[in-house]
Amino acid sequence: MGRGLLLFCFCFTYHVMLGQGPSVRKAEPTQLVVDSRTQLVTFSAVVPALGHSKVALLAAAIHWLKGSTSVENGEAIVFYPPIGEVKCTRFNGVVTQSGGLDYYTKLWFTVTVTVEDGAYRYRLDHFRFESDTSRPLLHSTEGPIEPFIFKTPSNRILREVTEAKVLAVKRTAMGFIENLQVNME
Repeated sequence: MGRGLLLFCFCFTYHVMLGQGPSVRKAEPTQLVVDSRTQLVTFSAVVPALGHSKVALLAAAIHWLKGSTSVENGEAIVFYPPIGEVKCTRFNGVVTQSGGLDYYTKLWFTVTVTVEDGAYRYRLDHFRFESDTSRPLLHSTEGPIEPFIFKTPSNRILREVTEAKVLAVKRTAMGFIENLQVNME
């Protein structure tokens, strides 16, 4: 896949993530994309991969997901080759700062890659926070992220932590998507 096409895909993805697609709306005030059907924060797009077969794209997706997950950490991959789909549950460690303090959490999410001849679709959703019990954590925001993005805490520190976690979700998703696209070339 050429760099021009990759740039187009990234711009298309960014456009979709800003909530300008037909099936998404923006959550206020965070601007994360919420799927109108599932009500989950979702990052998704269809990426053209002209000249690549379904079999080759599925192999690339499987190889990439196997290399980016760790069964030892409780992450899991499920393969559905007949329908051209791979699904993975994984996490990234997230450190956010507020008031001069570091807050440590794990950001779990589900990645689904579906392939067909000449294109693939990715979807990141089911984001949730889990406290990292090996590190100090104040102002815990455990569980699905959606309840946190629709409220603005009156407490300044909690508001900063919430905003930092929303930014962490955006950065994690964008980094994961960029890595996926490079590895699917």
